[in-house]
Amino acid sequence: MKVSSGSVFKKCGCRAPVLGADGVQVVDAAGKPKWRRLGASCSKLRSGSGWSRRHGSWHVQVEFADAAAGRQVIGKGGLVSRVEAEALLDGVRDLLRIADRYGDSEQEIGGLRVQIAQRIRADLASSGRLPDAEEVLRGVRAGVSLTDRLMVGEWLRRWLDGRVGLSASTRRIYESHLRNYLIPHLGAILLERLRGAAGGCDVHRDSGRG
Repeated sequence: MKVSSGSVFKKCGCRAPVLGADGVQVVDAAGKPKWRRLGASCSKLRSGSGWSRRHGSWHVQVEFADAAAGRQVIGKGGLVSRVEAEALLDGVRDLLRIADRYGDSEQEIGGLRVQIAQRIRADLASSGRLPDAEEVLRGVRAGVSLTDRLMVGEWLRRWLDGRVGLSASTRRIYESHLRNYLIPHLGAILLERLRGAAGGCDVHRDSGRG
């Protein structure tokens, strides 16, 4: 499940005619000429031994293979400079490394990496920015889905349901605290945004214990 180092490169929107074996441009069923995008193969993207400053835009791509989920690709284009593209690439690498820090097995690391990749793609598609690293880190440490965007209120209910060893009196006290204090004030906050005074979501590791 090795993650590629990633790459930055330029692409453009130039097109070229689709030619048949006879060298004549191919037409579709409606009689319209067919064209293909040159993408990264456009000769105008290069100037001497380097990239052209005036043609095309910068793109970033990182990929890895997961045993369960298959090939994963993270990409973004339309960036205005190589500096911006390389900064984005570094950010993607840093986010994916969170899986290596918190996964206890190759399978778990792979699953976390796929979730992080899904979250990165979703945020890039919706806002054009990477997810906040601290938010992703808190979600991983809390053991919650990075794509479901769980609310604190729902997590607290699940947390209490998972504490199967509580006495009846202790459970009633916990239910009262959740119902009267925690959920009314914190329930509508995304769990990943919740910041604790002593290390954020470390307490969530206790969620499955009685």
